[in-house]
Amino acid sequence: MEPFLVSLTTPSWWVGVVIVGIIINVISSYLKNPIDKILSAISGSRRERNKRKLNERNELISTLRDDADLLILFAMSENRYRIRSVGFLLISFAAFSGSTLLIGITDTGSITGLIFAMLIALAGLHDHSEAIRVYAIVKDSNDKYKEISA
Repeated sequence: MEPFLVSLTTPSWWVGVVIVGIIINVISSYLKNPIDKILSAISGSRRERNKRKLNERNELISTLRDDADLLILFAMSENRYRIRSVGFLLISFAAFSGSTLLIGITDTGSITGLIFAMLIALAGLHDHSEAIRVYAIVKDSNDKYKEISA
């Protein structure tokens, strides 16, 4: 630590800091426009994708308002997603608990169990988010359901 503090007091170190600062400033001025173009293209494509998804969602909601049987099927799929997510999370908890029992006995087995538990938990969380998405669509497509769930 002391050689570093000694080098801070030398003029050559400070001149080097100034030169590096100038170089970074020049490079950043040349990179600003290309980075702005790339980020604006990404933003535009994301905006278009969000508009398209919103239009698809609104079309689906209007279809569900007209077709009661399809609405029931959507509500059933929400339940299926919820049940699957609970099952996945329970299996993940069991795998996590089993892998912690193997710590100290077989490290490879415990690490494999932890990875397996995390992957199953991610699958459960994905199904849970799908259930929430389907629930929102069902709720928005039926006015009576909005009154009940409020």
